[in-house]
Amino acid sequence: GWLTGLTTEPVHREGGSGEELKLSQEMQSKISSLRNELEQLQIKVLQERDKYQQSSQSSTAVSSVPAFSVNDKFTLNKDDASYSLILESDVPLDLLDVDKNSAVVSFSSCDSE
Repeated sequence: GWLTGLTTEPVHREGGSGEELKLSQEMQSKISSLRNELEQLQIKVLQERDKYQQSSQSSTAVSSVPAFSVNDKFTLNKDDASYSLILESDVPLDLLDVDKNSAVVSFSSCDSE
């Protein structure tokens, strides 16, 4: 992700002769502590990402979609210039009918074989 910070303090302070002034010790320590915090957060994000990847690949994962097989066939019938889409699955499918649809939907019960 991106990290954006806003401040009213100028990033570079210039003296009267045009040379840049060094940041105060307090400002340098603040910057180094923020850099350390950012590095720790990046490490934590990587660890949590790895943990999520491992947990999402397990069979008891909450956010993963269970795997199921679908056999599909999409063929053109040259005689009447129509397409036929056949979906076969071992889980029930819900097909939604919409207005201005010329499709004919037929359902058959699941066969365990």
